[in-house]
Amino acid sequence: MINEFLKIQEELDVFPQGFKSLMIASKTKDGEPFSSYAPFVKVDDTFYFIISKMASHYQNIINYPVISILFLEDEAASKHIFFRKRLSYLVETSITNKKEVKDAMFEKFGEFVHMLFKMDFVIVSCKIKKGSFVIGAGKAYVIDEHQKVLKQMTGNNKGHGHRKED
Repeated sequence: MINEFLKIQEELDVFPQGFKSLMIASKTKDGEPFSSYAPFVKVDDTFYFIISKMASHYQNIINYPVISILFLEDEAASKHIFFRKRLSYLVETSITNKKEVKDAMFEKFGEFVHMLFKMDFVIVSCKIKKGSFVIGAGKAYVIDEHQKVLKQMTGNNKGHGHRKED
């Protein structure tokens, strides 16, 4: 079981590296869900994304800083549409202006980022609270705030807990 968890941890560590953007789910002032995406970088085990102050997410984050971020395997790369690999984190956000994060954004996205920073774009830091990593049917795992696999999710001690209700 330990070797299996080590393999899953390795897969978890590598999975976000294949993405240039992440999906965001935030809450509006009216309590309604809102989803979109944003380009991101990872620096020192923290995810950062860039958004405009004009974006709906900006005001949502200011009002309700706890959001969800998602990395979702491309449909074309997935072995099965019902079991796309995905990594979801519940995060607490804050606005930051760290030079090393700006440098990482420039390195990943090029000169265009400098233009955005001259406008109204800001960097949002994501402090992970908890997460989940799904790698296939019956293969869902609880992730802690340090991005470590804690345990396999179970619904009734029988795998992921899927069963037909009467």
